[in-house]
Amino acid sequence: MGRPPKEVMDVLLTNEPIQNFSTNLEGFMRSWEVLNGDDEVDTQTASTYTKDFYTRSRHAVGVVWNHIQSQEKYIDLSDQLFNIKVGGMFIHGDKDPLIPCQAGVQHKN
Repeated sequence: MGRPPKEVMDVLLTNEPIQNFSTNLEGFMRSWEVLNGDDEVDTQTASTYTKDFYTRSRHAVGVVWNHIQSQEKYIDLSDQLFNIKVGGMFIHGDKDPLIPCQAGVQHKN
């Protein structure tokens, strides 16, 4: 499957959230712009969504920070997907800047 593109990860990993929404909003907005691909970011929705990280969790931005760190330690497990014996449906856009669309296509070894 491969890693997400370096250019995308460089932007995401520069966002190092702390417990201050106002200080971190700019970094999150850069991340949303990259993850939004060719589409314009709805800044009001993105700001509200980001603020929810700080107001709805007992550990503000903890989940976000863990997610960012997990991307840094990425391991390709795609060869193990054929061991899954239950059905599933994945919806994936062909312009996803993080995971190439080809990663969502089933391949037989």
